[in-house]
Amino acid sequence: MKKILLTLCVGLVLGGGLGLYIGWFVAPAQLTNVPPSALNETGQEEYLRLVAAAYWRDDNLATARQRLANLGREDLVDWLRETAVDTVLQSQSELEIRQIVYLASSIGLDSPAFAPYLPAKPVEASDGS
Repeated sequence: MKKILLTLCVGLVLGGGLGLYIGWFVAPAQLTNVPPSALNETGQEEYLRLVAAAYWRDDNLATARQRLANLGREDLVDWLRETAVDTVLQSQSELEIRQIVYLASSIGLDSPAFAPYLPAKPVEASDGS
């Protein structure tokens, strides 16, 4: 009886270990096409930074608004303002700060923390040709 119980326990431990190894290293789950609303708070902040960077490059406010709406947040405006101010206060890269401030101000948000970074996007100098 003890031999059967020992064999069963060893089998469970080895099977569990093998299952964890396969699940974590050999064939981990790959999430694709996950909607932004399914992201955790950190993921949503990173998504916001990506939206701000894209808006910085293409100036397409309608697309930026749609991308932000995909977050599905009821507190989107307050969250965006809070995240933008936090980005300014945390002294992250100046380009990242300017991108988020540019997006937030384009949407109509304002904060005293934004002032040093406005106008957020410099006007490109023409070469006179």
